Amino acid sequence: MTRRTRFPAPGPREGLWLWYGIGEDGHALRETAFDRSLPAPPAGDPLYRTDCRTGGIADGGASVAASRDALRSTLKQLGPDGPRFYETVYGVLTDGPVEVPTGAEDVTGAEFERAWDTASRHRRFTRHRTGPLPEGSLVTGTVTALPWGPGLT
Repeated sequence: MTRRTRFPAPGPREGLWLWYGIGEDGHALRETAFDRSLPAPPAGDPLYRTDCRTGGIADGGASVAASRDALRSTLKQLGPDGPRFYETVYGVLTDGPVEVPTGAEDVTGAEFERAWDTASRHRRFTRHRTGPLPEGSLVTGTVTALPWGPGLT
């Protein structure tokens, strides 16, 4: 059974809210993080940009929207370089068991999915200036999806 929870990041990181879907082994299956210091991207839905402390989903932009299954799939599909590409776009999953502090709030599946969808959208529409390839690199391959629709490339 998956436990879904959210809590503010421990320590000095004020304004950082962590959301976890935790498996039976205590490891994160999916993880999102909303950071007040990051702006939500222009494509972000303002409905979701409400204060986490008052029951909203996101206060700021998403710094992580990572899934263990998606990371495995990317590794299988792209080989050893796949995880670096995935982590550039979606962030890095917590390594090891998740330490849930006392006072963490369990959330419903629907609340978690709403936060997950928002964070994933934020990460996909955020420009990434760093990554596994230097800017200007030429790569070969096949485009499998166009986020802006056909005919606009």
